[in-house]
Order: sequence, then structure tokens, then C-alpha cells
Amino acid sequence: MKNTLLIILIGLAVCGCGTVYESRRSELLKTATEADYGAKPPSGYQETEKTLILNSLKDPESARLIPDSDVVPFIMQKGFASPTPVLVWAHTVRVNAKNGFGGYVGFKLYQFAWKDGRLFAHFTEENGFWIYD
Repeated sequence: MKNTLLIILIGLAVCGCGTVYESRRSELLKTATEADYGAKPPSGYQETEKTLILNSLKDPESARLIPDSDVVPFIMQKGFASPTPVLVWAHTVRVNAKNGFGGYVGFKLYQFAWKDGRLFAHFTEENGFWIYD
């Protein structure tokens, strides 16, 4: 019985964070200006991203990287399940590389969030969640 109650309380807390986050996000977006996003990524940011990507692959030499866009304004949670939104600059890269069997797996999405000239978090389609740096 205690375990069931604990699971219900944890579920309510997590759901509540999402509702609070969405409300705060909407309010922040109403007044946000480009300056509120902070400094854009430093020159050479693409090399930092490329290093992170290549270090995560089984066969880095086979990688084909295609940047999807320029750096764009983006809003995300300050941390995992955080109710606090944060304004960042985001960059997306699609990557195709060989797997352990030597075949290309198809393009996978990688996203990078930059805040005040530093890497704030990154996302891989394979993991399915943001990793905060």
C-alpha cells in the first residue's frame, strides 16, 4: 500500500511540473526578446558539436553530418523535469553512420542548446531526452 501511494505521489509531482512549466513557458515567450536568449554560440561551436557526435558513434569515420539550420532561438526546461523554462540558442544536425554490422542506419537527429556562449544541453534521437552539460 505504501509503495502504491508513493508511486501516485511521484506521478502527480511529475505531471504537476509539466503544467507549471507550460504556464511559465507561455508567459516567458510573450515578453522574450532576442537579447534574452543570451550570447550566441562561440565561433567554432560546430567543431564542439562534431566532436560530441563522433565520440558517440561506433564507426565515427563513416559519419555523414548535415547541419539542418542556423542557430535559432529555442526554449526548454532548465533541467530534467524542471518547471523552469530557459531561453537558449539551438542548432540541429542530422547524422548517418554505420552500425556495428557495417550498414548505414539512416539519418538520426542531434540537437544542441547553447546558453551564454556555452553548451547547455544536447539531445540525440537515439537517447530520446536532453542531457544537460
